[in-house]
Amino acid sequence: MVHFIVIDTGPDKLVDLFDEEDFIDEYQAEPISREDCPDDVDRITDLVSDCFLEVAWSRQDAVNIVIENINLLSIDEGDDSEELIGYAKMLIKIGESDWWDTIIEKQF
Repeated sequence: MVHFIVIDTGPDKLVDLFDEEDFIDEYQAEPISREDCPDDVDRITDLVSDCFLEVAWSRQDAVNIVIENINLLSIDEGDDSEELIGYAKMLIKIGESDWWDTIIEKQF
């Protein structure tokens, strides 16, 4: 079973660890068969991208994605305080979820 981190930088600002089956159930995603895409990384990346979300394969990757979004936000003008709070909460969750490392590292 493949595990990965899903990052939703939309209005909800969510980050969580999923396996393929749970992700499909949670986001009502259209499954991609192993016959059509035998490579796990490519299949998961396509599956998550089809839901307009981002995938990370480590906590560091997830942090980098969130920081990249914060940097893009700082370029925009206007009151971004709510968005920054959402990103900060995402970074805190990633930081506190060190148990994800054990699960993700087992598959590679």
